[in-house]
Amino acid sequence: MQANAAGALKAAQAELGKRLIGQKQAVKALVVQAAFSDRRTVIGEYMGAVGMPDGPLRRMMLWLIDHEYRGGNDYTPKDLIRDVRCPILLIHDIEDPFMRFHHAQELATNVRSELKTYFRHGTEHYETNNPVKRHIVFQFLKEHL
Repeated sequence: MQANAAGALKAAQAELGKRLIGQKQAVKALVVQAAFSDRRTVIGEYMGAVGMPDGPLRRMMLWLIDHEYRGGNDYTPKDLIRDVRCPILLIHDIEDPFMRFHHAQELATNVRSELKTYFRHGTEHYETNNPVKRHIVFQFLKEHL
């Protein structure tokens, strides 16, 4: 019974994802903070961080985890961001210990709309109390909303 419920949930998530991607609503601006570019890459990085050596077992575990969390689709942020047509503010700490900086670089490379970046050293993964960052976000939103 649980397997059927899990399958139904995954199907519903996939359908919702298709509907949201297909909508033509006018999103005027997007702020992205500390995001990952590809699910498989970040899972592999975490496996390495906990000491799982590269090899057949790690590749099999990576495939199993990725397959379980795929939710019926193969969408990745680095691919989806190509279709975003509104201005994007991409925020990331260069030394983020949880989500490595190369994810922000890969996302930035794939942006096809107006892009503003706020990359800096010494902030926390989801830092919200930084007055400089808050000012940059507010100015970006004020300019585009």
